[in-house]
Amino acid sequence: MLRTEWKACLQALAHTPEKLVQLTNGLTDAEVHWKDAGAFSVLENICHLRDIEIEGYAARLNKILIETHPFLPDIDGGSLATVRDYNTQDLE
Repeated sequence: MLRTEWKACLQALAHTPEKLVQLTNGLTDAEVHWKDAGAFSVLENICHLRDIEIEGYAARLNKILIETHPFLPDIDGGSLATVRDYNTQDLE
């Protein structure tokens, strides 16, 4: 990946929280919680992004940077959504 592509990716990531606010602004409570069979609701998607960033990407990047042969366990996003009851959490 070229340096300019990296910069564009980093900029997109930096603007993600702001973009999520824009995309969810004005949604009703029903729209935020609605889900199709087998799919995440808007709220569940946002909770998933939060948790996978912290427990998945950040943790894995730290291991890659400090360990010679890091073990990178799988994270089951569907299971997290169920166990943490994402669809009852606060959107904010």
